[in-house]
Amino acid sequence: MSDKSPTSAPASALASSAAISGNPFKESEYFELAENSLERHWKYFIEPMIGGRRYETTIDLAIGWGRNTEMLRHISDRVIGVDINQECIDHCIKRFDGVDNVDFLKTDGTEFTGIEDESVDLVYCFDAMVHFQPEVVDAYVSEFARVLKPGGIGFIHHSNWTQALGGNFQEQPHWRNYMCAEMFSYFIHRDGLKMLEQRIVGWDESIPDAANFDSFMPNLDCISTFTKP
Repeated sequence: MSDKSPTSAPASALASSAAISGNPFKESEYFELAENSLERHWKYFIEPMIGGRRYETTIDLAIGWGRNTEMLRHISDRVIGVDINQECIDHCIKRFDGVDNVDFLKTDGTEFTGIEDESVDLVYCFDAMVHFQPEVVDAYVSEFARVLKPGGIGFIHHSNWTQALGGNFQEQPHWRNYMCAEMFSYFIHRDGLKMLEQRIVGWDESIPDAANFDSFMPNLDCISTFTKP
């Protein structure tokens, strides 16, 4: 991998940055609400970009209460659910009790400790990295490059909101942190990955007549798919 970008930070500072966006989701009412919209999100945002194939090993980053894990386990031989919060890990251990193709890993919020190099077919994160500090996104892209097999795929839903620089992400629309499609693309190419597609999306355009709702924000997010050559 090439030299890191100016967003790089020492490990202790990165872990602190990761906790900023992780702490509000230790116990969150949002997870139950999000579960109700997952089927719509899957059909609208996700399946068109990663459907139609089976994955041997998938990482589900920032699992929350496991709504994405539930979908991914049906298209993957193995899913590794990763989260910074032990509370979320514990909830998912109970939820998936008896499911034999799901494992869980607690992270410091910046790396996939214990996951071997070039061992993963799909790295996935939906409706979570939109909240991450940019330096944490940067760190995770390097981890994507490390753990993906050649030919492996990344599917990452991240912020495209550039007005949050230096601000509290919880005060931004839909809690979006500072990030944009171009910056994420830079991280991808810097670490030797190849961008396949970047889809700029509004939140939440999967809702019929979304533009008529006050909460709708056009171009707020980006979904990036990439591969490891």
